[in-house]
Formats: sequence, structure tokens, C-alpha cells
Amino acid sequence: MSKPAQFDLPQSFDIDLDDGRVLNISITDEGIIMDVFVRKPEYADQDEHLGTVGMTFDEWADWVVNRIDGGAGMSATYVIACDVLVDGEQLYWSNTDGWGSRETADTFTSDERLRLNLPLEGTWHEVTA
Repeated sequence: MSKPAQFDLPQSFDIDLDDGRVLNISITDEGIIMDVFVRKPEYADQDEHLGTVGMTFDEWADWVVNRIDGGAGMSATYVIACDVLVDGEQLYWSNTDGWGSRETADTFTSDERLRLNLPLEGTWHEVTA
């Protein structure tokens, strides 16, 4: 569910990086664009453009999650493990069969991990190679 913006869009503002560069941030209805310029005081209307990065809000969110996941990001896969051992055995979740062995467990993407609810007593475990 999205919240309404607390300010009118689009918005744009400059941040002086105190090293001769300026970071311009533009926020639109669809995302955020950042541009870096070198200020040339003698030619105020001809700042040198060094680069741009822009993404939609969804793309920014995915980028943040990728960084939080320690670089594994959206390519990581997960299983759901039961946080209670049954007869000393670790159980894993299958959408078809419920709790069972690791061999029958379903795997899930990072995106699914963010969107899906866990079954009762389930915890996410990253699949390692």
C-alpha cells in the first residue's frame, strides 16, 4: 500500500558536496534521478555533467534489499524450515505437501521471501551451494 507524498512532485534540489561537485536529486511521480556536476564558476551555465543514475521507486527498493541481503540480493533462494525439530529431525515446507523432508521442500526467491507469509513455526533459510 502506498502512502501519498507529503510534498508536491516533481521536486529537484542541489547538494553542494564541498569538493567542486554538486549532486542534483530529482524526485518524480515514478522515481528518483541523481545527477553529478562539476561547478565551473566562470561559466555558471555550463557545469560539466559527470553522470546520472535514475530508477523507479520499485527499482530503488530492490537495490536496497540487494544491499541488505549482503550482495546475494534478488538472486538468492530460500527454503522455509520449521523452527521446532520433530523427533529430532529438521522439517521443511512444501506448498503441496506441508512439512516434510528437504528433498520435497519448495524453494523461494528473494522477492517471494519479501511478499509471502510464513507458515506457522516457519523461518526463512538461505539455500547455500
